[in-house]
This record gives sequence, structure tokens and C-alpha cells, in this order.
Amino acid sequence: MVGVLAGFVGAGALVAPQAAQAAGVRDQIASVALSQVGKSNCPGLPYGLSCGIDWCSAFAKWVWGQAGVSDLAGLTAESGSFYTYGQNRGTLHSTPQVGDAVVFNYHGGGNADHVGLVVAVGTGTFTMVAGNEGNLPANQSHVQKDNNVPAHLGGVYGGQTIDAFVSPAGAGGGTPIQPDLNVDGISDLVSLTSSGDLHAYPGTGQIVDASAGSTFWAPRSIGHYGSLANLALGDLNHDGIADLITQHTDGNLYAYPGTGQLVDSTAGLTFWAPRSLGNYGSLANLAADDITQDGIADLVTQHTDGNLYAYPGTGQLVDGTAGLTFWAPRSLGNYGQLTDLGLGDLDHDGIADLVTQHADGNRYAYPGSGDLDSTTRPAFWAPRALGVWGGHVRLAL
Repeated sequence: MVGVLAGFVGAGALVAPQAAQAAGVRDQIASVALSQVGKSNCPGLPYGLSCGIDWCSAFAKWVWGQAGVSDLAGLTAESGSFYTYGQNRGTLHSTPQVGDAVVFNYHGGGNADHVGLVVAVGTGTFTMVAGNEGNLPANQSHVQKDNNVPAHLGGVYGGQTIDAFVSPAGAGGGTPIQPDLNVDGISDLVSLTSSGDLHAYPGTGQIVDASAGSTFWAPRSIGHYGSLANLALGDLNHDGIADLITQHTDGNLYAYPGTGQLVDSTAGLTFWAPRSLGNYGSLANLAADDITQDGIADLVTQHTDGNLYAYPGTGQLVDGTAGLTFWAPRSLGNYGQLTDLGLGDLDHDGIADLVTQHADGNRYAYPGSGDLDSTTRPAFWAPRALGVWGGHVRLAL
């Protein structure tokens, strides 16, 4: 979207220079992509990949380069490289914009099945141009224009599922993708039973009353995790997949990296083996989300004396003997006796906000500032009262 200043010179609106440049790159991507419709990679190899090798990613990278995108580092012949490109630059998002790459069937670990480019956006759909299409071998396939592609994560086109939209660096982003368990861009719910069994409920992508539909699909039994004092979900290793953080009653903290699939324990693994993060003592509450705008989940803990601490994530998920998953804590002050706390981006600015639950039922939201180390501003701004939630003692975001 082009940013327009609230002023006019003559008959023309002033356009912010950076926004105009971003819009120019996006429009140029669409123009270059459309000019290639019907063309092939063989013969001549115009897109720089050997004949007979799947070339949709090579085509998308070539178009970005021809359109003036200077940062192409990390983009390879693997379609999933566009996903990791977006992760590493903070341009991975959930709403299509002209010039974006569209990643289909992302499997984690930088692997995906297909990638195309957005050339136009309509109401509920978009138009895409992609290489290596036509349901033909790679040495016979061509660049194709696809109309009426669903304009949302989880949309299916040509039998493949949209898992991400990725903007080129410097062109502006969209609505950030929240890390989740099965890499479909929809938040999932994890619940621990009184007997110590962990269940995961995949999100459906809608929020409705139970009488009108389902907000979560049927649960998957993930396994037995015993008696836990606390648990939280957050992307600790910056791979776009939510990881599980658990605290045992002895104070020890463990992190279970997400596998990118959400399945019953009899069919596979939702989480890999745990990493021991050390002993964090007796905590009243904990939560995880990205406070510092670096795409890595940070840990927030509250001690029984009411003091709150934030541990910035390092971006790696390792045993305490092999390195650090969190940097040294920052003291956030005393928040009193809380029954629970949660972290989530409530105002859609890309920064996690703090929500607290008090024993009297009152809930408060503290907007995140995006900075844990500033001497001139707090980690969270002054609270907003959310009202009394009588009968509720726990929350999760």
C-alpha cells in the first residue's frame, strides 16, 4: 500500500519517498512476471537453472532480480528458500501484496513444493504468475498466469496449500505470521490434563460459538508430560514453528522444538526431544512471545514475590551445557500477585503485549514498547483496564 501524506501540492498528492520506491519495485515485479507468461526455461536457460530441474524458485528469484530487488541472498532452487528468506528478514506475512512470493506446502527446514508471484490482488482472491507450471515435466513446463487464487493462508489452489506470503526486503511487509505447530499460519491450542497428558487442538482459522462451528479441530494426544507447574508456546529457534516450554514442579525448565506437524503420538512427533534450559526456581507464571521485534520468542517469568523478568531469546534452542537459549534477564518491575499472565500482539503492531489477570478478576493489557534495554522507555507502557472477568483464573494468548 502506498503511504500518502495528508497534504497536496497542486493537483497531486505527495507520496512518501520510501513508500513510492517500495510500490515501484512491487509494480515492476508484476510487470516482469507478466511479460514472461508462456515462456519456458528450456531451451536457453533464461532463469539460470539446468534444463530438467524444477525451476519455479529460480524463476521467482530471477523476476525479483530483474525488477530491482537487490537483496536476494539465501534464495536457491528450493521453493522453501523464500520462506526462510522472509523469516530472516521479517517479511513473512499472511496477506498478499503485489510483488510478494507465494509459498505452497511448506514442510519446514526450508523445504516447500512450489512458489509463485502475486501480480494483482482482488477481493478475496489474487492473481499469480509462476514458473514450472502446466502439469508437464520441468523441461517442457512454462510460465503460467493463475487467476482466482484464495487470498489467505491455508487456501488451496491446484491441490497445494498456501503457507506464506513473502515480501522482498525493502518493499514493506504485511500482517506477520504467528508461529504455530503445523505451519499453516493458524494458532493452535495446547492443553494439559490433570493426569499429565498433553493434547493439541489444531486451529480452524475461525472464531465461532460452539453452536455455530469449530474454532479448533479435534485434539491430538501428544503424549504424557507428567505434572507441570507451567507451560507456554513460542518460536525459540526462529524457524516459524511454535516450540513447547514446560516447567516442572522442581523448577527445571525444558524446551521441546516443534517438528512442524501436529499428530497423535502414535503417528509421529509434534515435538522433538527436550532441551534442558536450567532451573528457574519457583515461578508463579510464565509466557513466551516476541517482545523485541526480532522474530524470536522471549520468555517472561513472574516470581512468587510478584517481580516480573524478561529473558530475550537468542534464536537458538540448545541444552544449557551447549549454549544459551535466553540471554540474561531484564527486571520489569513488580506486578503484584497475579493468577496468570499472557503475551500476544493485541494491537497488531508486531510487538507482543502483556495481559495480566488479578485475583479479583480484573484483567489489564500493557502495550509492548518493543525495547527491553532502553533507559528512556519501559518494556511495557501503562496498562489499559480490560474489565472484570469473574470466575476466570487462567488465560492464554
